[in-house]
Amino acid sequence: MTEILTAVKLLKFYTWEQHFTDRVNEVRSREARAAGAQILARAANFAMVFAVPVLGALACLVSLQLTDPRGRIDPSLAFIIVSLLNTLRYPLLMMPMAVKSCASAANGLASLNKFMKRPQLVDYRQSLPMKSDPVGKKGIIEIVNADLAWGDNANPTLSNVSMHVYPGEVVAVVGSVGSGKSTLIGAILGQTNIPSGSVRVVGKTSYCPQEAWLINASIQDNILFGSPMDRTRYTKVIDVCCLA
Repeated sequence: MTEILTAVKLLKFYTWEQHFTDRVNEVRSREARAAGAQILARAANFAMVFAVPVLGALACLVSLQLTDPRGRIDPSLAFIIVSLLNTLRYPLLMMPMAVKSCASAANGLASLNKFMKRPQLVDYRQSLPMKSDPVGKKGIIEIVNADLAWGDNANPTLSNVSMHVYPGEVVAVVGSVGSGKSTLIGAILGQTNIPSGSVRVVGKTSYCPQEAWLINASIQDNILFGSPMDRTRYTKVIDVCCLA
């Protein structure tokens, strides 16, 4: 529902209301059935908590009455039986919670075990200390005729890539979807295999990803983002983003 409300303009634009209404109703129906089953199980548990001691005591007393050769039950013995069976209430009440906690712990341990057994990341870069590459002589990031692939046996995603990033430069990697931007960044971070060529990084690197998003407003509001109108900058952004 949160995603639908966020993109309600898009749903109205493409007239997808009925399709997503049916999907929401289907999901809500499954959720209601699951909630109903949970409520029934909880009610059965509470009924069992109060019924088992009484029924158990009754069954024990009747069985004892039928099997006792004396044909009678002492009050002291009856009170002991009722008291012992009454102590089962708390364990019966806590048993579903214990089962749920054990299931959650088992799932958590399975996920942790799966994570711990994953192979270690291999740094494919040729990292050199800063002093071995004087600043200004060569780039801090140097890629020479490199083929870049995701995996040891995978086909190269990018081929014959060369670039130098010099100290103090700000570089923007721009391209369409699937053009290899993430592969290039992965090579700089040492996450992609390099079948041929070389990737050298002087010093340390840090990576700060950001997911693109738009505010629910006009294009102008998304460009200005609360800043005063700068007509030159605004026109340039419109032109660069091909929105003219």
